[in-house]
Amino acid sequence: MVNEVKFTSVIPVWDKCLQHPLMQDITLEQILQYVSSFNGILNMPNLYTTKYEIMHIHEYRAVLPCDLVSIIQVKDCDTGKCIKYMSSNFMDDTELVFKTQNSIIYTNVPECDLEIAYRAIPLDEEGYPMILDNERYINALYEYIKVKTFTTLFEVGKLNGNVLQNSQQEYAWAVGQLQEELNTPSLSEMQSISNAHNTLLMNNRQFEDGFNSLGSQQHFNIH
Repeated sequence: MVNEVKFTSVIPVWDKCLQHPLMQDITLEQILQYVSSFNGILNMPNLYTTKYEIMHIHEYRAVLPCDLVSIIQVKDCDTGKCIKYMSSNFMDDTELVFKTQNSIIYTNVPECDLEIAYRAIPLDEEGYPMILDNERYINALYEYIKVKTFTTLFEVGKLNGNVLQNSQQEYAWAVGQLQEELNTPSLSEMQSISNAHNTLLMNNRQFEDGFNSLGSQQHFNIH
């Protein structure tokens, strides 16, 4: 359960790794690669920050932000409605749709303005990726880096297999505790989930308004 998401510098994790006698040669570049790999494996929304960007479509396309990890929603600035992903390979201008490829967003109309909500890599003032400021996350990341380092040492015959196995077990416990915490909703989130499932009338137009009323309690007046 994460009620407030905060981010912190990756440098303290690097310093902790350097204190281990078998990881004193690890570089900051390697740490950043491990952070990217670890976050990709977990693939949880809390690991990223949410950003918004206005995209000016020209000649059916626009360049996506460089820090984009995944798109959450795309909204037409003229109508205020969210638009869906292009499901056909043939252009059809009856409905505004989009698709993405190689850091480019394409639409089926030549000129328009879109607002995208997307998950992005949080960066510090120096441009380095930041990590979740959570004790279990930091511990799991450290154990992941240790497993990766120990695996390399084992493969070149510089580490006993029992040491590697112990490190793998510690990582398994650490990442399991982290996933449990991140996957457990808060009380307010559980209430929204309950409201979304316990509805008398289904609303099949939630997508168009950006799911603004999803999770709200329904009220019916009987006359």
